[in-house]
Amino acid sequence: VDEDTGQVYTNRKEYEDYSKVEENLKKIRGMGKYTIVRPKLANFESNLKDTDATQWRDAIKYSVGGKNFVYAVGVDTSYPIQDDFHAENIMYEKYGSNARSIAILGVFAAILFIIFMVWLTSIAGRNMKDEELHLNWFDHIKTELAAVIIGLLWGIPLMLAYSGIPVSSFKAYDDGRTLVYQADYIYNALPYMMAGGIIAAYTCGMFLIGYLSLVRRIKARTLWSNSVLKWFFGFVGQLFRNLHAIWKVVLLFGVFAVIHWIAYISMGDGIWLFLALTVEAVAFVFLIRQTIGRQRIKKGIEKISGGEVDYKIPIYGLGNEQSDIAQRVNSIGEGLDAALEESMKSERLKTDLITNVSHDIKTPLTSIINYVELLKQENFEDPKIQRYLEVLEAKSQRLKTLTEDVVEASKVSSGNITLEYMNINLVEMIQQTSGEFEEKFKARNLKEVLTLPEQEAIIRVDGRRMWRVLENIYNNAAKYAMEGTRIYADLEVRDLSAVFNLKNVSEQQLNITADELTERFIRGDISRSTEGSGLGLSIAKTLTQMQGGKFDLYVDGDLFRVTITFPIVLAKADNEPADDGRINDGQTEA
Repeated sequence: VDEDTGQVYTNRKEYEDYSKVEENLKKIRGMGKYTIVRPKLANFESNLKDTDATQWRDAIKYSVGGKNFVYAVGVDTSYPIQDDFHAENIMYEKYGSNARSIAILGVFAAILFIIFMVWLTSIAGRNMKDEELHLNWFDHIKTELAAVIIGLLWGIPLMLAYSGIPVSSFKAYDDGRTLVYQADYIYNALPYMMAGGIIAAYTCGMFLIGYLSLVRRIKARTLWSNSVLKWFFGFVGQLFRNLHAIWKVVLLFGVFAVIHWIAYISMGDGIWLFLALTVEAVAFVFLIRQTIGRQRIKKGIEKISGGEVDYKIPIYGLGNEQSDIAQRVNSIGEGLDAALEESMKSERLKTDLITNVSHDIKTPLTSIINYVELLKQENFEDPKIQRYLEVLEAKSQRLKTLTEDVVEASKVSSGNITLEYMNINLVEMIQQTSGEFEEKFKARNLKEVLTLPEQEAIIRVDGRRMWRVLENIYNNAAKYAMEGTRIYADLEVRDLSAVFNLKNVSEQQLNITADELTERFIRGDISRSTEGSGLGLSIAKTLTQMQGGKFDLYVDGDLFRVTITFPIVLAKADNEPADDGRINDGQTEA
């Protein structure tokens, strides 16, 4: 109301009469909510809570541009007309009436969220199997890159979602007098709630992925060590520490970059373009030569490490630095060649020494054995003399066996033997070996439990050497198994391999490891009270490996097991008999 001119501005026709201003103000005061503003703050009236009279007065005063006015606004809270107030009231009654319950649930949810986050933080990187800290593949990505990935996965879908969802939409209703709009979400709120739930779940998922990865990195102390920033600082540090070696490359790169930037800025200057092309050509040639040099050095290192110690890296065409590296690698090959030659000379000397000494021992040893046989033929009646002869015979035979084992071990370890491969039926060879050791087993009250497959197990080995392998492991069982026990020997074919196991219970306590038992001169009985030389298992293992097999020992308490594995031959000609590598008189032949 402009009281200076008597003009009334209103959206209701019944309030247009200036003479009824006071009557109309009374009607407005009867509405549910109202505010009446006059130039003087003392005349301000309102039943709205927390209303600032000054803001109302100043806003109206500057809007109407006059000093003498009455501004009255009211809302009938019974909402008889379906306008925006009516629509907002419906939404409030539908959702706002539960505000208190929702607030309580929100506080409860916040407490649960805090508890949940504390629990997740405490168990992040742990599992029920052990107490070690475990990182997943995402935790190995650089810290900054992982943060960018999470940001993109989080932000881009949200931006696309919000750009495709309108802030508000409206439906039109005609009450006969005017066109009234109501927000669509009042009548169709479910899609908005579903979209909000999906966005909230996605946001929470992205937050948890990033947060828990951050926690695991902090626990594993990789937050900084696995960061791009640390890598950059480390790279700069390496750059300065090795500046004396790389200053040429840095200088060339600087010149290259400067010329290219100038050529780019000049945009068509012929001189700078020519310089840019020249620099590119020089850089191309430089990189090609460096690559060729590195490839030569790599090939030389592979050759030398593969055993070709006399290989020389070609020096021509290499730069100063790469030429120096190549010469040093060549000198390494020469040093390895000299060391290898010295080692081979020493090994040959040892082998020759063992062979010659063994040969020299055999001559008097043969005489001793022969004289013992001659003395036994004299039929001495004195029991002491007979006992002496028995001791002499046992010790001389033991010395003979030891001498033969030493020579055999020397030849095997030096590789000074020739293998003649043939197809062998391992089933038959094991049967013959078991038959020949039957008397030895009975002498110590040992019973062999033999389990063999019905089909043949054809392997390709040296028959003579394979017989020696079986002989040594059976001898080991005959000497060291506890009397009155069983020896289990079984052969099975699985996964295209023939696997032979020999198990027994040791008479002496096995206080050494399985690996030590295959070393030279090592036996299970440390007291050396038996006749063994300590070379049998070592020879058996070496011969097995030389023929392409696998030799394993297992010790579990007093249980001792030998496992030999050979690949089987899948097919054998019908007219080609399997050979066990032995002849009828018990000797071995190739």
